[in-house]
Amino acid sequence: MNGFLMISYEIGKQRMLDFQKEAENWRIAQSVRNVKQADDKCQISAEANSNVLQGVHAVKA
Repeated sequence: MNGFLMISYEIGKQRMLDFQKEAENWRIAQSVRNVKQADDKCQISAEANSNVLQGVHAVKA
């Protein structure tokens, strides 16, 4: 019985470690997605600013 409990404990411990790794991987992936979204927003903003500047230059000309 004691051996069975030790095996059960080790399996449970490994499952917990696997779950922690998976949670960390999910957090990393979510952070990457957040950075990508922020980068996309900055790019869109930069394009919009460029368009505004082109419009200002066109009006001045």
